[in-house]
Amino acid sequence: MQRYLLTLVVLMIPALIALGHDVYLYSQNMEKPFELTDYGYIWTTYSPESFAKFMTDSNSEARSFTNILLEQKAVVVGVAYGVFLFVGMAVTYLILKLLFGSLGGSTYARSGSGGLNADRDKPGKFVYKRK
Repeated sequence: MQRYLLTLVVLMIPALIALGHDVYLYSQNMEKPFELTDYGYIWTTYSPESFAKFMTDSNSEARSFTNILLEQKAVVVGVAYGVFLFVGMAVTYLILKLLFGSLGGSTYARSGSGGLNADRDKPGKFVYKRK
């Protein structure tokens, strides 16, 4: 369970960064109330060249979807990104587990069959006893 929680926390890093950005902006100007920043504001403010290049190189369908995305709060986009990837990873894991059986490590050492000392613990074998 801890590895799944750690994976989710790692996937939430973009949302935490966006929230940290909002706290920073609030700390710089405390007269205004705390507001969450739009994703579009962050992109157009900190990387206007990539935004302009994307808008000139993309088709109208991609631009319309991007405009909808840019109007959303950056924290919401970060959380949606993390949850989407977490669910995708979980579904992929379950599909692979259904297709190939046990996942998540070698069953060689746990199976009790095979290995150099496979016959060591069988009854009737010689056991050294110290005097």
